[in-house]
Amino acid sequence: MRVPAVAKNPWIGHFIKMLVSVALVVYVLRSVSMNDVMAAFDRSNAYGIILSVVFVLIGVVYLQAVEIFYSLRASMKLSVFELCKINLALMFYTLFLPAALTFLVRHAKYVRAGSGGYDSVALVGFHKVLQLAFACLIGLVALCFLRGHMGEYGTTLLSIFIVVAMVLAILIYLMLSG
Repeated sequence: MRVPAVAKNPWIGHFIKMLVSVALVVYVLRSVSMNDVMAAFDRSNAYGIILSVVFVLIGVVYLQAVEIFYSLRASMKLSVFELCKINLALMFYTLFLPAALTFLVRHAKYVRAGSGGYDSVALVGFHKVLQLAFACLIGLVALCFLRGHMGEYGTTLLSIFIVVAMVLAILIYLMLSG
């Protein structure tokens, strides 16, 4: 049986993923009680929320822009400020769009800003590995302190985190040395 050419088109797959993402967002927004959301905000500490937003902006927007700037110093035509604007815009897009479409948005913004759009390909992959490594490191530290409170699963989780941390360390080493 012959597969139609439309089914082989990769854009069809991206479109389906986008529809699923939109459907999930609509489902979540419809199923969440706005009264419960507002009650959660009322119970929260304003200082904690502001501090969290500041930390996220520093880590995701500014520090990532500085890292990109210095990683691609020879070929980088964008300023740290322009990179911050791109990162801030991408924070919004990543809330709703699948990763492939977010990459296309990043690529277009880099090209429009005057840099080689394919620089973003390497950076996206490297940043994902760094994010996983940092999350794994934080998880590993937390598990070291909380393992006794996790019962029979504490040692298993700690072992899994150690293996994942080793794999990520090898990946980062290979990316930096290659």
